[in-house]
Amino acid sequence: MALEVEILTESKYNVIDQIKENQALEFERLANWIIAGSGNFEKTHDDGRYRDNCNTFRGASACKDHIYKSLTLHYNHCNKMDCESCFIQASSTRARELNGKLKELREKALKEGVKIGMVKHIALSPTKELLKEILTDYDKFLKFRRERVVNTILEESGLFGGVLILDLWVKQCRTCGKKDYGCSCETQDLKRILSPHFHYIGYGYVLHANDFREKFKDWVYVNFGSREDAYHTLFYTLTHCALWRKGDGKLKPAYETTGFVNSKHLEPIHTVTKYIPHKCKVCKKPTRRIKKGLVRTGGKFPHTIHVQLIDHELELGREVRYKMLVMSYRIKNIEELRETVEINRIRYEKYKRKKQKSKKGNKEGNGYG
Repeated sequence: MALEVEILTESKYNVIDQIKENQALEFERLANWIIAGSGNFEKTHDDGRYRDNCNTFRGASACKDHIYKSLTLHYNHCNKMDCESCFIQASSTRARELNGKLKELREKALKEGVKIGMVKHIALSPTKELLKEILTDYDKFLKFRRERVVNTILEESGLFGGVLILDLWVKQCRTCGKKDYGCSCETQDLKRILSPHFHYIGYGYVLHANDFREKFKDWVYVNFGSREDAYHTLFYTLTHCALWRKGDGKLKPAYETTGFVNSKHLEPIHTVTKYIPHKCKVCKKPTRRIKKGLVRTGGKFPHTIHVQLIDHELELGREVRYKMLVMSYRIKNIEELRETVEINRIRYEKYKRKKQKSKKGNKEGNGYG
């Protein structure tokens, strides 16, 4: 007996739908900068993919005890950030790696008696004029990011370890000219306009907004709060980050680790290759590849995909396992981190006293965590 099974893959998560919708938006061009997922048409296929099988259906797996509830579809990916089909998976892979580093720093610091708080998400925005000329030359941009953003703004603001991601665009309605979140048009007609800013996702204390503006006159920031786990924040930010494409079509890195998350402070000391089983959603046992009895009948990722399971032909094969490199780290100078955290704590306490004294009740930028 043949049964029609409808699998809702990533589309059940609204954020994936939003990313796919935003992918089609036109973005304002500047030098060699492109946005993630915009397609490498110069070096690849006419459809912006790297391979013929990018994001194509590869097969399925299931648990023998819960065939229908555990049924999972698998896809081929090139893992390139500019691939029109695979950039979502590529962003997810990098987000998991970076989130792992952030967790490692917190865990290793805690073992040494140093509490570094939760992960913060801060958007740092310079004036457009400040970056306009710098962004036309990648070497100038690297120097600016290192000397002005990392070594000055982050360090002097107390943001001592995280990930820095460049975002060059914001969404604006063509009809009313307002940003997407402020547009009230019945049908939004959006485009991406240049509005350079950096996303800092990491640890530390950030200066009060008034103190920050006084210290860095051409900059403003928005504090998006704290979180225990930064995977989803990193993932979404990477899906629309700015990438520099070289003349040969290759990409420059989309992000930079800073402070105590950088390898010069968080040193990798041991790497182990592990094969992680893909587990059943119900019983948590490893799932097995479906060798026979499943036929794809229609649909397109990431929307609804239709497959047909044929009971009397169903045959399961080997367990599904994913290869993963698990790295162990050590903090090179724990005393330097301890001192940095203590300085931040004192600065934060001073800010709280100042706030209580002024009685203004301004909550902007109050984030030690």
